Amino acid sequence: MINLKYPFRCISKDNFGKFGHGRFYRDSKFKAFENKIALYTKQQYRGNILDRDIDIVLMAFFKDKRHPDCTNLPKGVFDALQGLIYANDRQIKRAMIEVYEGQPQDNFEVIVKNL
Repeated sequence: MINLKYPFRCISKDNFGKFGHGRFYRDSKFKAFENKIALYTKQQYRGNILDRDIDIVLMAFFKDKRHPDCTNLPKGVFDALQGLIYANDRQIKRAMIEVYEGQPQDNFEVIVKNL
């Protein structure tokens, strides 16, 4: 089991896409979010990249009720962990997303288990 903690706000990938020059792209705020996930993940996990099916839990903690929908939260986080924890997010066979409001600070945790 791999437990990862991120001391910053979890954001939705869906909220940071733009169209420009006939193409869709992610803006710099979301790229910075992905880079921050990579940095904190590398500090916490030095093991091998998992190559089998996994079960994953995302727990997002928010100070208030202003946050992305529960179903929009995981995609950006799961994509950012690809190549760091697991080879491909297609390995995720079961995912649970939990949202907690009224917390002392915005942060999130990820738990990854081999199936």
